[in-house]
Amino acid sequence: MKLKNAILDAMDRDLLRRAVAQLGMANSVDMRRTDAMRSRLSRAHRASPEVLMRTLPVALVRRVCDVRGVSATGRKAALVAALLADESKPR
Repeated sequence: MKLKNAILDAMDRDLLRRAVAQLGMANSVDMRRTDAMRSRLSRAHRASPEVLMRTLPVALVRRVCDVRGVSATGRKAALVAALLADESKPR
């Protein structure tokens, strides 16, 4: 699973709404439907994994680490750096 998709799957309705609003996409998506918000964010270039990670609390960053198979120990900044480094590795 790609990092961006793992992040979007971990996000609940409130976090999705916040991300959509922060990125200025509120007018182009149905804010009542989580699947519509996830779909819109997954297609948006400006909704990069780095940007989406800023909206996540530490508990969700750890969940994304578990999904991606990255060690989930450490501070949020270190976890984000580890996830981004893992994403850039060739598979």
